[in-house]
Amino acid sequence: QRGLLFGSLFGLGLAVLLGTFLATNIAYPIDRLVRAAGRIQRGYLDRPVRLDREDELGRLADAMERMRRGVLERDEQLRLMLAQVAHEIRNPLGGLELFAAAAIDTEERGERARLIGRVRGEVQALNRIINDFLAFARPTTVEMSAVDLRVPVWDAVELATNRQGEDVAIDVRLPDHSLMALANDERAKRAVLNLLQNALAVSDRVTVWGDREGGQVMLAVSDDGPGVPDDQRKRIFDPFVTDKEKGAGLGLAIVKRDMEAMDGRVEVRSASESGVGTGAEFRVYFPVLDEPPTP
Repeated sequence: QRGLLFGSLFGLGLAVLLGTFLATNIAYPIDRLVRAAGRIQRGYLDRPVRLDREDELGRLADAMERMRRGVLERDEQLRLMLAQVAHEIRNPLGGLELFAAAAIDTEERGERARLIGRVRGEVQALNRIINDFLAFARPTTVEMSAVDLRVPVWDAVELATNRQGEDVAIDVRLPDHSLMALANDERAKRAVLNLLQNALAVSDRVTVWGDREGGQVMLAVSDDGPGVPDDQRKRIFDPFVTDKEKGAGLGLAIVKRDMEAMDGRVEVRSASESGVGTGAEFRVYFPVLDEPPTP
């Protein structure tokens, strides 16, 4: 009986120790993670998810912390976007009201035509702002296919010329051979068009050029403008970063998102490094495709 009693006490003590171990090392950390998930679900994102462990629960906590930071970053971008939308739309709306009222009041035919032209310009500016915000807010998943990048480049040059006027100078230097890449032709055209419009806003002469570079296809837009200071090159692709009086500061952010969606990248450097210009040079890189896939 004494042996049975000692065995029972030993078993009870072992059970208590095992229960304490499980509660301390498994149940309690899981409860902390459950409560952290509940806070994130309710929108309370100020408290970090911390669990100083090297096992599976620690990796799960790290993943939840990355998720919390991602949600927090998206929320911040959404707040900035809403504030920027209100600010950017208010400016052309004010111009519309002013020019429309002046057009109603004037009796001179020429002046009325001029004011209506200004109204049209404000409508076009408003449309560009809305398109930029829509492009930035859309999901970045794209359909990829074999694309000769010379085609979207020429399409972008034509659009930029039509928007800026016939006096614009865009020098296109593309090779005679095809520049086959795995890309989305519409996104590629939009990326080049955004870069062209930025360059034409600061320079009278812009050069578009490109070729194969290693295992990639590189397209570059070079200008003779003031360039981009070194301390601004890292953040120039962030949304709402701009030094222009007009514009939402989304053009380069859209270029970056489009390129990343196509497994490519964008970078900025001094045009003097390539000798094509004296200002800024923006380069986009696409995965090269040696042979078009057979249907």
